[in-house]
Amino acid sequence: MTTAPQDNLTRPVDSLEEAVRAISEAATARFEDNEESSLRQRVDGAAEEERHAERLEEIERTHQEDLAEADGRHDTSIDEARRESGSKIASLEDEYDLRRKRILDRSNEKITRLKTKYDEKVWVADTVYEANENKPREEFEKIRETIETRLIEFNEIADAGRLELRKNRQRSLQAPPITA
Repeated sequence: MTTAPQDNLTRPVDSLEEAVRAISEAATARFEDNEESSLRQRVDGAAEEERHAERLEEIERTHQEDLAEADGRHDTSIDEARRESGSKIASLEDEYDLRRKRILDRSNEKITRLKTKYDEKVWVADTVYEANENKPREEFEKIRETIETRLIEFNEIADAGRLELRKNRQRSLQAPPITA
């Protein structure tokens, strides 16, 4: 029976190889989780764009159907008006134009609202991405500054130690070579 990588990190380690293997398994699992999460986010974004495109197509289709219906009613009304009276034609055409304008206005408002919502979602996604884009660099710079400060402090202490050695007429010790 194999244990999960995280279980390997909580039980006592019998050997260095086993510890390295456990850490490697945990890192691999973490990497796979991160990859899966990243893939899920890309898929969700693509799905959202697809739903948005489908909704726009539906609105456009409804718009075209409404226009066709209005055109059909207009043609029917015009034919009846010509049979009954020539004076009704002008008022029917005005009514047609008014209805057509309302339909166009309503459809344009829907399209504008959807485009605005889509743009806002894109903006939020871009903002979140940009907010986290420089985070590793900022963390690196903070650590680098801390190391530089500590190095300066270390050199000051070393200089003070050498000064004390000279005051007391002592020889300085040779530091062992640093190996990486």
